[in-house]
Amino acid sequence: MGILNHKARFETPDDLCDLIKSARAKPSPFELFQINQTNQYIFQQWTNHLSKYYKKKCPFPIRPIRELELTKEHPRLIKYRDSYNGHWVSGVVKNKIMKRAAPGAKLLKDNEFVFAPSSYEGILNISAEKVLDLQCLKRFCGPKAQEYFSSLPHT
Repeated sequence: MGILNHKARFETPDDLCDLIKSARAKPSPFELFQINQTNQYIFQQWTNHLSKYYKKKCPFPIRPIRELELTKEHPRLIKYRDSYNGHWVSGVVKNKIMKRAAPGAKLLKDNEFVFAPSSYEGILNISAEKVLDLQCLKRFCGPKAQEYFSSLPHT
């Protein structure tokens, strides 16, 4: 975050967005969009979702790899070599999948995939202890920030 003004003061998310937008003009300004209830789908449980299909740990050391080869004919394998003229070694990175689908399961066509479930449903509430801390600390903020922190949803 070297382009941001580290001495600039921001107290609310809107202030931070303005700071980031104004940080760069060339080659193009940063584009930001606010997260609300309608676009929370970008936060998904990808780790849990992909762990069903892929190995939890890479089965080979990735540090010395110079070349990788992935083919459609062998979708579970990754071929790799640690020098540009060495021999190819293969490693299995995907878990075995069942050949037969469960009854009632929908089969996916080529180039189709299943999205991960959403991480959040609705607005996240703030705990009562954190609200008390915010109420004490908001007196050091400006009036706009005080109003923002007073209106936060909490349990």
